[in-house]
Amino acid sequence: MRKPRPFTLFFLKLLLIYVALVVPWPGLDRPYLACFRAVGNRLFGSFGSGGEVQFVTEFPFKTKQPTLSREKWPVKYVLRNKINSKAFAGQYLARHGYLTLALVIALILATPVPWSRRWKALLLGFFLINGFVAFRVFIALLNEFTQGSIALFTPSPFWKKALQLAFEIMTRSPEFTFIVPVFVWVLVTLRRRDFDRWLNPEAASKKSRSGK
Repeated sequence: MRKPRPFTLFFLKLLLIYVALVVPWPGLDRPYLACFRAVGNRLFGSFGSGGEVQFVTEFPFKTKQPTLSREKWPVKYVLRNKINSKAFAGQYLARHGYLTLALVIALILATPVPWSRRWKALLLGFFLINGFVAFRVFIALLNEFTQGSIALFTPSPFWKKALQLAFEIMTRSPEFTFIVPVFVWVLVTLRRRDFDRWLNPEAASKKSRSGK
């Protein structure tokens, strides 16, 4: 019986692991959101010289922000302009960040490379993908702090359009959630010899048996 090609096994493993990670397990959102709020407050609590960011469980005042589905894991935040004492409340969908992390983990675990390489790739991939999530949140917050009564910055028309474009692509584009993890996976996991081995498994097997 002919063995499945490495690519076939890889995609089967990837599908199974990813589905297992993104299934809405009861209570999974709570620890992730708690970590998201804690790290968010640590990184962005002081936003420049005049801004303040607080990720909270409940809004401290009434807001017109629409209520989002619990399944999307909304994180509530309050932005304050300390110069004029104005504040704004909004919500960020943290599940997008979890999906990027889950995809990186699934890609690395499904890759047919030695486990010593996989563990190292998991550690490096974890930091890189969460760095991307943090940058994504930063772009969203920066965009908010250029608008309305809480505005801290007044960018030129060119930079305003550039920021708005970055915000639309990074925050509102669902495709971006799945593109970046693939680049991170390739960077931390794969080597050129892996592609040669997968594309020509018979030659790789003969080379291994010959000891060359």
